[in-house]
Amino acid sequence: MMCFIPFPLINSRKSRKFNRLWAQSQTYIEHELQLSSSTVVDWSNFCREVCIGCIVDASECIGGPGIVVEIDEAKMGFERESKKCFFVPVENRTKDTLLEIIQKWILPGTTIMSDCWKSYDCLADEGFQHEAVNHSKNFVDPDTGAHTQNIERRWRDVRAGIPRFGRREQHFDGYLAEYQFRQVYPPAVSNFCEDSAGSD
Repeated sequence: MMCFIPFPLINSRKSRKFNRLWAQSQTYIEHELQLSSSTVVDWSNFCREVCIGCIVDASECIGGPGIVVEIDEAKMGFERESKKCFFVPVENRTKDTLLEIIQKWILPGTTIMSDCWKSYDCLADEGFQHEAVNHSKNFVDPDTGAHTQNIERRWRDVRAGIPRFGRREQHFDGYLAEYQFRQVYPPAVSNFCEDSAGSD
């Protein structure tokens, strides 16, 4: 179960309400709690920092022999069987950068499915099984059945929670961590909101 997140210099009643409303839109929270936009943004960023800490503490490699992991060169990896994933903001999509991330987060022997990005050509030489789908021709490879539809769907869901305007690059990790936290700990998020609601 999650604990209550106290906000410095704010009365505890508003802190509890904010915890409960955190999943709502910023405008709704501003109106409901009569707070300024900058205060809601600051509180939201603080909550995302808590999410980063939780996700970092629970991080583990995914994949392994006989397990399929879909990857996307710009964002993350997704293990089909367990639905575990990792998110890594990628500065560039060079072979060295992507291989370092893959070797850090995906276990050797994993079957990796990706698109045909050239930087992935080395995966078979690095201890992985590699299957690719050419998205300019098919969404699912007709011969191997390889596809990246799960990772693409996951990324679409992540993007939906990231503001289109007014976001700062330094907060991107927080948005990724918030999404992953809500996926990994849905009962905790629910309990957190219920506990906060019961404290009013």
